[in-house]
Amino acid sequence: MKPISIPSFLREVFGETQHPFDLFLVLFSAFSVNLLLLFSHPFLQPSWSSWKIILSHLLIFDIAAGAVANLTHSTNEHYQARPSLRYVFYAVHLHLILLFLLLDQSVLKACLITALTVAASLLVNAFKGHPSQRILAASLVVLGSSAIALFLALPSFVLLPSVLFVVKLTFSFSVHHAAIATHNSP
Repeated sequence: MKPISIPSFLREVFGETQHPFDLFLVLFSAFSVNLLLLFSHPFLQPSWSSWKIILSHLLIFDIAAGAVANLTHSTNEHYQARPSLRYVFYAVHLHLILLFLLLDQSVLKACLITALTVAASLLVNAFKGHPSQRILAASLVVLGSSAIALFLALPSFVLLPSVLFVVKLTFSFSVHHAAIATHNSP
């Protein structure tokens, strides 16, 4: 199937072109995560107004979509061709802090997760071109996700987005996946 040209305002998310099936998988994954959270924990706290719930789901959608979209060839190459944008990408990812604020959760925990995730991501990014970059990223994702799950006692509606945030930045975004494919080719 022929790749779809992505409108310029969405290129930071999807790159310049996307294969239709890849685009479907990104959107399907993000919608599914939101539905799973909605059915497992219906966001029914008395202090949460409708706009907070809607904005929370949009943030969660972005986190889940990014965890998959950043693995696509087009998105990966978009940022590989624009190294300075990589640092802007890290700097603007305050999703968890906003999500925790909206859902009356500990902002300190959100700041801790965000800071450690960005630090891990920068470390992985510094290993660009190194054959162990992917393994380093996977190791940091496993350690970070485990620490979040075991030590922060988060409710599921922020635990899952927190783990996906770590995956999104540390593995999906920071690893140069095309270089790995080339490096492992026979």
